[in-house]
Amino acid sequence: STVTLSRTPGGIEVDMSVAGLSWLSIGAIIVVVGAVAILALLSHLPQGLPTEHVSKSEQTHLDPITNNVNQFGSIFDQATKELSVIVPAYNEEARLAVGLDDMLSWLNVQHAKDSKFTFEIIIVDDGSKDRTAQIGYDYVRKYGLDTIRVMRISPNGGKGNAVKKGMLVARGRYVMFAD
Repeated sequence: STVTLSRTPGGIEVDMSVAGLSWLSIGAIIVVVGAVAILALLSHLPQGLPTEHVSKSEQTHLDPITNNVNQFGSIFDQATKELSVIVPAYNEEARLAVGLDDMLSWLNVQHAKDSKFTFEIIIVDDGSKDRTAQIGYDYVRKYGLDTIRVMRISPNGGKGNAVKKGMLVARGRYVMFAD
C-alpha cells in the first residue's frame, strides 16, 4: 500500500492505494462482495414468515351458540372485511363491555352510512383469570360470529403478543388494534 502526499496550489492532495488500487476501488469491491454475501445468505433462508408454536386455541375460535369450534383464517387470505379491530384483553372483565359498546356503536353507524363498510372485532383473551372470555362470548351471541370472534391465549404472553396473534387471523383489508 502507498500513501502519496502532494503539495498543490489548492492545498495538499492525498493519494492512497493498496496494491495499485485506489480506496474508491477498494470500497466498491467491498460493497459488491457484501451484496453477494447477503444474497447468498438470503437464498438459504426458508421462505415466508418465521414459524413459531401456535396452540390449538390460537388456531380456532368457539361459536358459543352452537359450541362448534371453527378454524381461524389468516391475514394472508383474501380480505373479506373492510376493517378488523383487534382488542387485546387481560383481566378486562370490568371494562370490556363498555369499550365494546362504544366501538360497536360507532362501527355500526359507519356501516349504516355505507353498506360496503364491513368490520369485525377480534377479542384476544390473553390468559385472563376473570370472566373476560365469557363477556366476549356474550357479545358473539348478541352480534354474531361474523362480527365478533374470541381468541384465547394461555398463558399470558403480553399485549404485544396478543395484538400480533389477533392480527395474524384478521380478515380485514385494514387492521388496527384498540386498547
